[in-house]
Formats: sequence, C-alpha cells, structure tokens
Amino acid sequence: MSLVSDIAAENYLKTVVKALARSRRERVGTGELSRLLHVTPGTISTMVKRLEKGGYVQRTHRLGCTLTRKGAVFGSAVLRKHRLLESFLSQVLCLEAGVVHKEAEMLEHACSDELIDVIDRYLQYPTRDPHGQPIPRKDTLLDLYVEDDVPGV
Repeated sequence: MSLVSDIAAENYLKTVVKALARSRRERVGTGELSRLLHVTPGTISTMVKRLEKGGYVQRTHRLGCTLTRKGAVFGSAVLRKHRLLESFLSQVLCLEAGVVHKEAEMLEHACSDELIDVIDRYLQYPTRDPHGQPIPRKDTLLDLYVEDDVPGV
C-alpha cells in the first residue's frame, strides 16, 4: 500500500466517522461520501471495497457502508488527531481559522499517537476544537452505530 493510498484511506474513514456522527444514522451512502470528499462515485466504490477487505467497513450494495469496530476506532483516532492539531495550531501558534484546517489536514497523517497525546495533555484535554466540534477521547468512539466486527478480521 502506498503512502498516498494510506492517506486516502485515513481521510475516507475520518469522513465516514464525521458523517455518521453528524447524521446519527447507521449507514453512509456512496453518493454522500462522493459529495463530502469531492470525488467520483466510482472512486468511492473502489476505496469502500478496499476498506471492506481490510475489515474497516461493511458494505451493503446500494445501501452504503457501516463502520466495523476496527474502522470506527481507526477513523475516530484520525479525527482526534485532526481536531487536536487544529486546537494546537489555533491556541498555541495563533494561526488564523482559515489556515488551521488545511495545516491539520496535512499534519494528521504524519504525527505519531505519542505526539498527539502530548499535545492533548499540553492543551489540558480540550473537549472541543476551534470550530466547536467534539474531540474524540483516546480509545473511545463518538456516538456512532458500529457493526460487530467481521469474523476472522
């Protein structure tokens, strides 16, 4: 797996977590993901198949996909990194609101979990990012519907 596809997979899972948390539904459709990620439905289908093969999502033809526990944990961790980085860039480095998202988007894929834990502690465990969105706590899930793990994965 190339670095670019790893980053893409992380972005897909983060987007699925955000979409499910926002909508309080158990599934997200490929059309919705296509709109959110600004890619074609075919590109979404290819990545969803790859994520399903890795045990991160369960896909139902024409109904969309649901996160497995593995996918929810991984996607929530990426979202946690992103939102803590936004908070750090905003509060500590005083970057403007228009810049923090773009910078956090790049940094979230490069920062270790250990660095994110240090940032979390330094910021005194914030619960919301600069945009008012909840920051997932370490090893917890946002309020998501999660399918049981796929057997053997």
